[in-house]
Amino acid sequence: ISLSLWNELSGHEYRVAEQSRQLAVILGLTSQQGIDIYIASLLYRIGTYNFDAELVNKAKDTYSFEELRVFQDSAQISAELMEIVDILKPSALIVKHLYENVDGSGHPDRLVKKDIPIGSRILRVVTLFDDLIAGKITGKKISPDRATVLVGELNQTILDNQIIQFFVEMINN
Repeated sequence: ISLSLWNELSGHEYRVAEQSRQLAVILGLTSQQGIDIYIASLLYRIGTYNFDAELVNKAKDTYSFEELRVFQDSAQISAELMEIVDILKPSALIVKHLYENVDGSGHPDRLVKKDIPIGSRILRVVTLFDDLIAGKITGKKISPDRATVLVGELNQTILDNQIIQFFVEMINN
């Protein structure tokens, strides 16, 4: 059974969840934080249930401004759905801030650097990497080496540089 809503059987959510959990351990987060990040990774796309299949399967770098906003708003929908269940509230916070950028240009609250929950910063790096190698960003699959370079280019603006460094070290070992 796959939790994926995206016409794929690749195991995206499971890969992202496991890599995010491993990264939490490497970063020295608590066991509970690792669990919250794992759950957030499994459920972050539930807000896409009502998406049109055309948008779901479209390369993200071809989204119009409005399509990008709809896509980013799906994280808010996911977080709202998760918040209904008390035990999921910590994971909901991670999902809510998934599209914040470390330079403050993100969505929804324009949080900056360490104001962004650590779980959100971890999930952002891992989902971006997985989306790149799966072809969800450009429409074409790319090698893990190339994805690593592209993720590294987003440090200091979108992604947390420390998270990138630990993630790259993790996947290279």
